Amino acid sequence: MKKLQDGQYPFREEYYPLTGMVMIEAPPELEVFLAAQTKASGIEIVRDEPVELVCAAPDMETNRFLVFWPSGSERMHLLVPRHLAIGLA
Repeated sequence: MKKLQDGQYPFREEYYPLTGMVMIEAPPELEVFLAAQTKASGIEIVRDEPVELVCAAPDMETNRFLVFWPSGSERMHLLVPRHLAIGLA
């Protein structure tokens, strides 16, 4: 199991302390978008390694996401602020 170091992590245009973040399955629409963008940019999401993705366009703010695609899972995971994680027990 990978452990992230204590520190600040990106979500969209802000950074949050690790203690305020949680890893969730990426929403399907966002997963499709991120996978398409990485493929178009030639970036590889390596299984079992956290990868920071930077999404930038002239008409939008730069958004950063930390993604993690665990072995044995069909779904990409995303580090998000705890208050945005809905439905967690």
